[in-house]
Order: sequence, then C-alpha cells, then structure tokens
Amino acid sequence: MAIEIREVLVKDVYDAACRRTHDYRPGDVIPISRARALAWHRNPHAQSNDVSLVLAYVDGECVGYRGMFPAHWRKHGCARRMYWYSTYFVRPDQRRGGVGSALLRHTFDMGTDIGLIGSSAEAQAVYRKLGFFEMPAIQGLMLDITRLNYQSLPLRALRKLASKRGLQSRWLDRSIQLGVNTNRQLVLRAILAQLPDVAHRDGPLPDDYEALQDVVAPTRFDRDRTTIAWASQVPWVTTDPSFDTPGYYFRDLRERFGYHTIRTGDAGACANIWSFTRDGLSDVHLLDTYAARFEDTVGILRAVFDHALRWGADRIYLPIHLAPTLYGSSIARALFKSCERSFFMWLGAPEAESIRGDIAALSVSYADGDFTFA
Repeated sequence: MAIEIREVLVKDVYDAACRRTHDYRPGDVIPISRARALAWHRNPHAQSNDVSLVLAYVDGECVGYRGMFPAHWRKHGCARRMYWYSTYFVRPDQRRGGVGSALLRHTFDMGTDIGLIGSSAEAQAVYRKLGFFEMPAIQGLMLDITRLNYQSLPLRALRKLASKRGLQSRWLDRSIQLGVNTNRQLVLRAILAQLPDVAHRDGPLPDDYEALQDVVAPTRFDRDRTTIAWASQVPWVTTDPSFDTPGYYFRDLRERFGYHTIRTGDAGACANIWSFTRDGLSDVHLLDTYAARFEDTVGILRAVFDHALRWGADRIYLPIHLAPTLYGSSIARALFKSCERSFFMWLGAPEAESIRGDIAALSVSYADGDFTFA
C-alpha cells in the first residue's frame, strides 16, 4: 500500500476546508472544519508558509491527518518557534497499516520542536518509544457538581431503567436537573462565603502582561496579549449548526461558549476564563492567571465561582498553583479533586539537545497546547 503525504499551509487552510466541505460525499475524511480552519488561518503565531495539516492519501483518497498548530515557547523574553500537535485521525479501515507512522515521520522531518498535551495511555507508550521527551504531567483541580447530586440517585436509577426499555421521562430529567441546579447554588455560595471578599471586574489584560509573566515564569509557552485576544475573538468552536462539518471526526460545535478576561486589585492581577456547554454539560476553565499578591489570587477565584454561578457550570477546572489559596475554603478542599494531562515534547530543531534543560524548566498550564478550544 503506497501512502502519499501532503501538506496544507496556513495561507491555504481555510480555502482548503471550504472546498472539502463543499465537495463532501458520505464516507469522505474531512481533515478540518471551516470554523477551525478560519481560526488557524488567523493564528498570530503562524506565518503564511507554516504547515497547518499533514494529510495521508491512499489511492487518491484522504485516509488520515495530523493537525499542526504553530506557536512559540519563551525563554527570558526571547521566543522560539515550535508546533503543537492538534487533531489526529486515521480512517478505521486503514489503521495498523502504517498511515499513522507515516504522518509522524513526516512531522519529525520538519525539523522543529513539537509539543503534545493530553493523550491516551496507549499513545503515550508509542511516544516514549519514538523518543519524545516526557515532561511532568500537567496538574489541575476539578469540581464535578453533577456528582454531588446524591439525592437524585434513585431518580437516575429510574431513568437508566426507563432508557433500557426505550422509554423517556421529561419529569425525571427535570427533577434531576433541578437537583444539580440547587446543589450548584449551595456549594458555590458556601465556598464563596469562606473566601475573603475581594472585588473583581471584567477588563482587558494590562499593557505589561508579558513582562509580568516573564517574572513569574521566565521559561514558558508564549500566550501574549495578542494571542489571548485572538483566542477570544476568533475561536474555532462554533454555536452555528451550519458550521458542524460532516465527515470531520472532532466536534467543534457547542451549544454556547464564552471567553472572559477579568482583573482584580491594582497590581495588574488578571486571568482568562473559558466556558462552554456541550451535550448538555457546562464547563468553566480558568486558564492564564497572573497574581502577585494573595488577595489578588482570592479575587480571581471569586471571579471564577461568580462566573460559574451565572453560567450554570456543571464542572470547574483550575490550575494546580491556586490550590493553597483555594484550600482556604474547607468545602473546596473537600470537594475539588486532582486531575492531570500528559505532556510530551519532540525536540526536532538542530540545536535541540543544547536546550533540553530549558525544556525541563518550562512552566506549563492548562492553557497551553490547543486545549483552550479542544
């Protein structure tokens, strides 16, 4: 079986997505949605001739792809180019036939550093075998409010039984959701009551955001003010069903989403909150944060919980470095659980070995990779 590898460049990715979705036939593999392609086309870290997609063809048909997301990592104010691995798919009938290996080998031959966050245990074993540099897992904290709705357990059992018999009950669904909503109000307001009262507000990032971040994390992935503005203004998720792409393996459609920048205190403290609803579940993620003082960190946490109440969040995700402040609330300490995502780097640039120590010192957060819109 001959496998042909083709590249799609940043300057061409949106037009390519439009053509492929327009010409779609059932069974075709669509490598990117139009909404995602438009966002990638406008990525401020990308140059026009950067690679956006690596495609695998067999007998003239696209049978797999690997998304490539241009970015930078930053060391003491100097940027170094890299890519993030993003989407990856091989058509089921072509798996174990060398397509995935051919896609990987082509990305290695590009001669650049590549980051990869969040993969299955099976994939992690493959990356280790291939020589990826394994970083410490990215740590986070998560509160799943839906799992606290103990009073609805009998109703959930009834709903499961009814579902097995092909029956549906709107009364059961409404009753279970009422329990979730009640618990959300009780839990989040109880946490807020245990945190000091610190004011916060919506507002833009401070002008010296990059300099502030350089002090806190001098070696990190680069998400500057321009990048964060782009992320909030041109997200690749969509609430428009007409942008839902047949033949595309990944689901970029959400019932709703929002991106908010918040400020607190007078020392430049700020944070970004990403919220979305999919399949009836609402998530709130705290992404980039900067706070030099304890009270500013408290203000950021209060903003997250206030936002979660307004959004109707079912799950809340926080970066691990906020744990000491968060655990000032005994309720939060009891209810938030740890979570983690794997992180690997391919050091493909010619001078890669000389920077291995810098890679090991990278400060990584849940905002890195393409996780923000995954």
